[in-house]
Amino acid sequence: MISAVIISYNEAGNIKRLMKSLEGLDDVVMCDDGSTDGTQALAESLGARVYRRHDHSVLVEDSDVEKFLEVYGYLPKFKKGDRMFNGSANRNEAASYAKNDWILNVDCDEIVTWDLPVIKGLLPEADIVVCKIVDNATEEFYDTWKLYNRATTSFDGRIHELPNGRGKRLVHTDKMSIRHYQKQKAYRDTYLPVIEYAAIKDNDLRMKFYLGKEYARANELDKSIRAFQEYLKEGSWLPEVMEAYTYLSKCLWMTGKKEEAIYTCMQAIVINPDYRESLLQMGLMLPEHAHVWKRYAKYAKNSDALIVRFG
Repeated sequence: MISAVIISYNEAGNIKRLMKSLEGLDDVVMCDDGSTDGTQALAESLGARVYRRHDHSVLVEDSDVEKFLEVYGYLPKFKKGDRMFNGSANRNEAASYAKNDWILNVDCDEIVTWDLPVIKGLLPEADIVVCKIVDNATEEFYDTWKLYNRATTSFDGRIHELPNGRGKRLVHTDKMSIRHYQKQKAYRDTYLPVIEYAAIKDNDLRMKFYLGKEYARANELDKSIRAFQEYLKEGSWLPEVMEAYTYLSKCLWMTGKKEEAIYTCMQAIVINPDYRESLLQMGLMLPEHAHVWKRYAKYAKNSDALIVRFG
Protein backbone atom coordinates (compact mmCIF):
# COMPACT_ATOMS: atom_id res chain seq x y z
CA MET A 1 0.00 0.00 0.00
CA ILE A 2 2.91 2.40 0.78
CA SER A 3 6.29 2.52 -0.96
CA ALA A 4 9.21 4.33 0.66
CA VAL A 5 11.26 6.25 -1.90
CA ILE A 6 14.76 7.50 -1.11
CA ILE A 7 17.20 9.76 -2.97
CA SER A 8 20.80 8.94 -2.05
CA TYR A 9 24.44 9.81 -2.55
CA ASN A 10 27.16 8.42 -0.26
CA GLU A 11 24.80 7.77 2.63
CA ALA A 12 26.20 4.47 3.94
CA GLY A 13 26.41 5.91 7.45
CA ASN A 14 22.68 6.68 7.57
CA ILE A 15 20.99 3.86 5.66
CA LYS A 16 20.73 1.30 8.47
CA ARG A 17 19.02 3.75 10.80
CA LEU A 18 16.56 4.83 8.12
CA MET A 19 15.78 1.30 6.94
CA LYS A 20 15.11 0.20 10.53
CA SER A 21 12.42 2.87 10.80
CA LEU A 22 10.77 1.66 7.57
CA GLU A 23 10.10 -1.87 8.83
CA GLY A 24 6.59 -2.93 7.94
CA LEU A 25 6.67 -1.60 4.37
CA ASP A 26 6.72 -4.10 1.53
CA ASP A 27 8.48 -1.81 -0.96
CA VAL A 28 11.54 0.43 -0.50
CA VAL A 29 13.07 2.13 -3.54
CA MET A 30 16.41 3.93 -3.61
CA CYS A 31 17.30 6.24 -6.49
CA ASP A 32 21.06 6.75 -6.22
CA ASP A 33 23.30 9.44 -7.70
CA GLY A 34 26.38 7.24 -8.17
CA SER A 35 27.52 6.64 -4.59
CA THR A 36 31.11 5.49 -4.07
CA ASP A 37 30.92 4.48 -0.39
CA GLY A 38 28.92 1.27 -0.70
CA THR A 39 25.51 2.90 -0.20
CA GLN A 40 23.90 0.93 -3.03
CA ALA A 41 25.11 -2.51 -1.95
CA LEU A 42 24.23 -1.84 1.69
CA ALA A 43 20.73 -0.68 0.79
CA GLU A 44 20.16 -3.74 -1.36
CA SER A 45 21.33 -6.02 1.47
CA LEU A 46 18.70 -4.36 3.70
CA GLY A 47 15.90 -4.99 1.20
CA ALA A 48 15.78 -1.88 -0.98
CA ARG A 49 15.50 -1.91 -4.77
CA VAL A 50 18.21 0.40 -6.11
CA TYR A 51 18.21 2.42 -9.35
CA ARG A 52 20.72 4.85 -10.81
CA ARG A 53 18.90 8.12 -11.33
CA HIS A 54 19.03 10.24 -14.47
CA ASP A 55 20.57 13.70 -14.67
CA HIS A 56 17.82 16.35 -14.65
CA SER A 57 20.14 19.33 -14.19
CA VAL A 58 20.52 22.35 -16.49
CA LEU A 59 23.29 24.86 -17.15
CA VAL A 60 23.05 28.52 -16.14
CA GLU A 61 23.00 31.02 -19.02
CA ASP A 62 24.13 34.65 -19.12
CA SER A 63 20.50 35.78 -19.34
CA ASP A 64 19.75 34.12 -15.98
CA VAL A 65 22.48 36.14 -14.26
CA GLU A 66 21.34 39.35 -15.95
CA LYS A 67 17.71 38.83 -14.98
CA PHE A 68 18.62 38.23 -11.34
CA LEU A 69 20.72 41.40 -11.28
CA GLU A 70 17.85 43.37 -12.80
CA VAL A 71 15.30 42.19 -10.20
CA TYR A 72 17.40 42.11 -7.02
CA GLY A 73 20.07 44.72 -7.72
CA TYR A 74 23.11 42.55 -7.04
CA LEU A 75 24.85 39.60 -8.66
CA PRO A 76 23.76 36.10 -7.60
CA LYS A 77 26.02 33.38 -6.27
CA PHE A 78 25.43 31.34 -9.42
CA LYS A 79 27.26 32.12 -12.66
CA LYS A 80 27.14 31.12 -16.30
CA GLY A 81 27.94 27.45 -16.79
CA ASP A 82 26.99 26.33 -13.27
CA ARG A 83 24.94 23.14 -13.20
CA MET A 84 21.61 23.43 -11.40
CA PHE A 85 19.90 20.28 -10.19
CA ASN A 86 16.13 19.75 -10.12
CA GLY A 87 14.97 18.17 -6.89
CA SER A 88 11.36 17.59 -7.89
CA ALA A 89 12.40 15.88 -11.15
CA ASN A 90 14.69 13.61 -9.13
CA ARG A 91 11.92 12.72 -6.67
CA ASN A 92 9.30 12.18 -9.36
CA GLU A 93 11.66 9.86 -11.21
CA ALA A 94 12.30 7.89 -8.01
CA ALA A 95 8.55 7.61 -7.35
CA SER A 96 8.06 6.19 -10.85
CA TYR A 97 9.93 3.04 -9.78
CA ALA A 98 7.64 2.36 -6.80
CA LYS A 99 5.16 -0.52 -6.75
CA ASN A 100 2.48 1.42 -4.85
CA ASP A 101 0.76 4.74 -5.50
CA TRP A 102 1.20 5.93 -1.93
CA ILE A 103 4.74 7.29 -1.64
CA LEU A 104 6.69 8.05 1.52
CA ASN A 105 9.47 10.29 0.23
CA VAL A 106 12.03 10.20 3.00
CA ASP A 107 15.64 11.39 3.06
CA CYS A 108 18.59 9.29 4.17
CA ASP A 109 19.26 11.47 7.21
CA GLU A 110 15.72 11.05 8.56
CA ILE A 111 13.85 8.42 10.52
CA VAL A 112 10.12 7.78 10.63
CA THR A 113 8.06 7.06 13.72
CA TRP A 114 4.46 6.07 13.11
CA ASP A 115 1.49 3.93 13.97
CA LEU A 116 1.43 2.30 10.56
CA PRO A 117 -2.04 0.68 10.77
CA VAL A 118 -3.56 4.03 11.77
CA ILE A 119 -1.74 5.82 8.94
CA LYS A 120 -2.94 3.27 6.40
CA GLY A 121 -6.48 3.87 7.63
CA LEU A 122 -6.19 7.58 6.74
CA LEU A 123 -5.19 7.03 3.13
CA PRO A 124 -8.65 6.58 1.52
CA GLU A 125 -9.60 10.10 2.69
CA ALA A 126 -6.39 11.85 1.64
CA ASP A 127 -4.13 12.86 -1.21
CA ILE A 128 -1.40 14.06 1.17
CA VAL A 129 -0.84 13.10 4.81
CA VAL A 130 0.67 15.93 6.85
CA CYS A 131 2.83 15.26 9.91
CA LYS A 132 5.50 17.01 11.95
CA ILE A 133 9.19 16.96 11.04
CA VAL A 134 11.60 17.78 13.87
CA ASP A 135 15.14 19.10 13.52
CA ASN A 136 17.18 16.84 15.79
CA ALA A 137 19.74 19.59 16.50
CA THR A 138 17.38 22.46 17.37
CA GLU A 139 14.02 20.76 18.08
CA GLU A 140 12.39 23.22 15.67
CA PHE A 141 9.43 21.60 13.95
CA TYR A 142 7.03 22.24 11.12
CA ASP A 143 4.48 20.41 9.00
CA THR A 144 5.81 18.25 6.19
CA TRP A 145 4.14 16.52 3.24
CA LYS A 146 6.31 13.43 2.94
CA LEU A 147 3.47 10.95 2.38
CA TYR A 148 1.40 11.48 -0.77
CA ASN A 149 -0.55 9.69 -3.49
CA ARG A 150 1.33 9.85 -6.80
CA ALA A 151 -1.91 9.12 -8.66
CA THR A 152 -3.27 12.53 -7.66
CA THR A 153 -0.18 14.70 -7.14
CA SER A 154 3.55 14.98 -7.78
CA PHE A 155 6.53 17.01 -6.58
CA ASP A 156 7.06 20.65 -7.50
CA GLY A 157 10.12 22.86 -6.97
CA ARG A 158 13.79 22.76 -7.84
CA ILE A 159 14.87 22.71 -4.16
CA HIS A 160 12.96 22.38 -0.86
CA GLU A 161 10.51 20.57 -3.12
CA LEU A 162 7.06 19.43 -1.98
CA PRO A 163 4.09 17.57 -3.44
CA ASN A 164 1.73 20.00 -5.15
CA GLY A 165 -1.13 20.51 -2.69
CA ARG A 166 -3.34 22.80 -4.76
CA GLY A 167 -6.88 21.46 -4.63
CA LYS A 168 -5.78 18.29 -2.85
CA ARG A 169 -7.14 16.61 0.29
CA LEU A 170 -4.70 17.18 3.15
CA VAL A 171 -5.12 15.07 6.29
CA HIS A 172 -3.14 16.01 9.41
CA THR A 173 -2.03 13.37 11.89
CA ASP A 174 -0.14 13.14 15.17
CA LYS A 175 0.32 9.41 14.67
CA MET A 176 3.37 9.97 12.48
CA SER A 177 6.49 12.11 12.80
CA ILE A 178 9.87 12.42 11.13
CA ARG A 179 13.14 13.30 12.84
CA HIS A 180 15.80 15.03 10.74
CA TYR A 181 19.48 14.47 11.56
CA GLN A 182 20.97 16.70 8.86
CA LYS A 183 24.22 18.47 9.64
CA GLN A 184 23.15 21.86 8.35
CA LYS A 185 26.56 23.41 7.70
CA ALA A 186 27.62 20.49 5.53
CA TYR A 187 24.92 21.31 2.96
CA ARG A 188 23.98 24.96 3.45
CA ASP A 189 26.55 26.46 1.07
CA THR A 190 25.10 24.49 -1.83
CA TYR A 191 21.53 25.69 -1.20
CA LEU A 192 21.81 29.40 -1.87
CA PRO A 193 22.82 29.42 -5.57
CA VAL A 194 20.05 26.94 -6.41
CA ILE A 195 17.46 28.95 -4.47
CA GLU A 196 18.56 32.14 -6.25
CA TYR A 197 18.29 30.37 -9.60
CA ALA A 198 14.86 28.90 -8.85
CA ALA A 199 13.56 32.26 -7.64
CA ILE A 200 14.45 33.98 -10.91
CA LYS A 201 14.38 31.20 -13.54
CA ASP A 202 11.30 29.34 -12.33
CA ASN A 203 9.61 32.39 -10.76
CA ASP A 204 9.08 30.10 -7.76
CA LEU A 205 7.35 32.06 -4.99
CA ARG A 206 8.40 29.61 -2.26
CA MET A 207 12.01 30.04 -3.35
CA LYS A 208 11.67 33.80 -3.12
CA PHE A 209 10.66 33.22 0.51
CA TYR A 210 13.53 30.79 1.13
CA LEU A 211 15.95 33.21 -0.49
CA GLY A 212 15.29 35.71 2.29
CA LYS A 213 15.83 33.00 4.91
CA GLU A 214 19.11 31.81 3.41
CA TYR A 215 20.53 35.33 3.20
CA ALA A 216 19.56 35.87 6.84
CA ARG A 217 21.31 32.64 7.84
CA ALA A 218 24.42 33.87 6.01
CA ASN A 219 24.14 37.25 7.80
CA GLU A 220 23.67 39.04 4.48
CA LEU A 221 20.96 41.17 6.01
CA ASP A 222 20.52 43.80 3.30
CA LYS A 223 20.06 41.04 0.72
CA SER A 224 17.64 39.26 3.04
CA ILE A 225 15.57 42.43 3.41
CA ARG A 226 15.46 42.88 -0.37
CA ALA A 227 14.48 39.24 -0.92
CA PHE A 228 11.67 39.27 1.64
CA GLN A 229 10.34 42.53 0.23
CA GLU A 230 10.29 40.95 -3.23
CA TYR A 231 8.48 37.87 -1.88
CA LEU A 232 5.88 39.94 -0.02
CA LYS A 233 4.80 41.61 -3.27
CA GLU A 234 3.13 38.31 -4.24
CA GLY A 235 3.02 36.09 -1.13
CA SER A 236 -0.50 34.99 -0.20
CA TRP A 237 -0.23 31.85 1.97
CA LEU A 238 -0.68 33.39 5.42
CA PRO A 239 1.60 31.10 7.50
CA GLU A 240 4.46 31.77 5.07
CA VAL A 241 3.66 35.50 4.82
CA MET A 242 3.65 35.76 8.63
CA GLU A 243 7.02 34.02 8.82
CA ALA A 244 8.39 36.38 6.16
CA TYR A 245 7.26 39.45 8.11
CA THR A 246 8.81 38.05 11.31
CA TYR A 247 12.14 37.33 9.62
CA LEU A 248 12.08 40.69 7.86
CA SER A 249 11.44 42.47 11.14
CA LYS A 250 14.52 40.86 12.71
CA CYS A 251 16.70 41.82 9.76
CA LEU A 252 15.44 45.41 9.80
CA TRP A 253 16.09 45.65 13.54
CA MET A 254 19.63 44.34 13.22
CA THR A 255 20.39 46.87 10.48
CA GLY A 256 19.18 49.78 12.61
CA LYS A 257 15.83 50.34 10.87
CA LYS A 258 13.97 50.22 14.19
CA GLU A 259 10.67 51.91 13.38
CA GLU A 260 10.30 49.87 10.21
CA ALA A 261 11.15 46.71 12.14
CA ILE A 262 8.42 47.37 14.73
CA TYR A 263 5.85 48.11 12.03
CA THR A 264 6.81 44.95 10.14
CA CYS A 265 6.57 42.76 13.23
CA MET A 266 3.12 44.18 13.90
CA GLN A 267 2.12 43.06 10.40
CA ALA A 268 3.00 39.50 11.42
CA ILE A 269 0.99 39.83 14.64
CA VAL A 270 -2.04 41.16 12.78
CA ILE A 271 -1.95 38.08 10.55
CA ASN A 272 -1.59 35.73 13.51
CA PRO A 273 -1.67 37.04 17.10
CA ASP A 274 -1.23 33.48 18.32
CA TYR A 275 2.39 33.11 17.10
CA ARG A 276 4.79 33.19 20.03
CA GLU A 277 7.93 34.18 18.13
CA SER A 278 6.60 37.46 16.74
CA LEU A 279 5.19 38.42 20.15
CA LEU A 280 8.56 37.81 21.78
CA GLN A 281 10.26 39.77 19.00
CA MET A 282 7.99 42.73 19.70
CA GLY A 283 8.89 42.56 23.38
CA LEU A 284 12.57 42.61 22.48
CA MET A 285 12.13 45.72 20.34
CA LEU A 286 9.90 47.52 22.88
CA PRO A 287 11.61 46.83 26.22
CA GLU A 288 9.41 49.32 28.09
CA HIS A 289 6.42 47.12 27.22
CA ALA A 290 8.25 43.78 27.20
CA HIS A 291 6.26 42.44 30.18
CA VAL A 292 3.02 42.86 28.21
CA TRP A 293 4.31 41.11 25.09
CA LYS A 294 5.81 38.29 27.17
CA ARG A 295 2.47 37.77 28.85
CA TYR A 296 0.76 37.49 25.48
CA ALA A 297 3.49 35.10 24.30
CA LYS A 298 3.02 32.89 27.35
CA TYR A 299 -0.48 31.99 26.23
CA ALA A 300 0.18 31.82 22.49
CA LYS A 301 -0.40 28.36 21.00
CA ASN A 302 1.52 28.81 17.72
CA SER A 303 -1.58 27.92 15.72
CA ASP A 304 -1.17 28.08 11.93
CA ALA A 305 2.56 28.70 12.27
CA LEU A 306 4.86 27.68 9.46
CA ILE A 307 7.79 26.91 11.78
CA VAL A 308 7.76 26.67 15.58
CA ARG A 309 11.04 27.52 17.31
CA PHE A 310 9.61 28.17 20.75
CA GLY A 311 7.35 25.21 21.49
